[in-house]
Amino acid sequence: MGRDAVWIGTTLISFFFCRHVYLRLGHPLLHPVLWSTLILVAVVSLTRHPISAYCQETAPLVWLLGPAVVAMAVPVWDRRALIAANWRMFTAIICLSLTFSIGTLIVLRPFLGSEFLRALTLKSVTAPVAIGIAREAGLREDLVLVGVMTSGMFGMVAGPMLLSWFGAKGDRGEVGAALGCAAHGLGTARAFEIGPTAGAFASVCMGLSALAYGILLPPLLNSLP
Repeated sequence: MGRDAVWIGTTLISFFFCRHVYLRLGHPLLHPVLWSTLILVAVVSLTRHPISAYCQETAPLVWLLGPAVVAMAVPVWDRRALIAANWRMFTAIICLSLTFSIGTLIVLRPFLGSEFLRALTLKSVTAPVAIGIAREAGLREDLVLVGVMTSGMFGMVAGPMLLSWFGAKGDRGEVGAALGCAAHGLGTARAFEIGPTAGAFASVCMGLSALAYGILLPPLLNSLP
């Protein structure tokens, strides 16, 4: 229990310190999830602590993700009529996401390795679904997870800035839908920071996107050499 408390405490201190800096300065590039992750990677590396042991010792924090995900259903339910009225937008965003992923696989295949590109197509899928697809398609799980985490981190930090350049900003549904589809869980968490409407749309889009990828991508990936 001693080591568990040490690593749970280290994780929490790292996150809340970075969160304090983020709230104080307000710059999106200082998001606490990004910097606390980098700090923890550095600490684990410098102490030569096995990553598998760290995962075991901080398991209670991972358990808290369950109630947090369930809590996302509350704003979704409160905005169910608005969500139902925007079904065309959800369909368009998810179709564009799938088209871009498949197009990337086809266009870049001659220039990059097939295995890397096949893993890259799962970058916008939430991690549990991405791992399931990877196992079914025989992909390297480490490559898939790197793509998923990179996409999530980039979308969470830079997504709102990029969207604002195109005029989509504030607590709007399209902002949340784009973040949920492109950056899965981390993007959805960032959308809830923006506002409840953006968060609700992100939750729906993340779920629908995972469903669409889970149904359509495995047969495609299995058909490629």
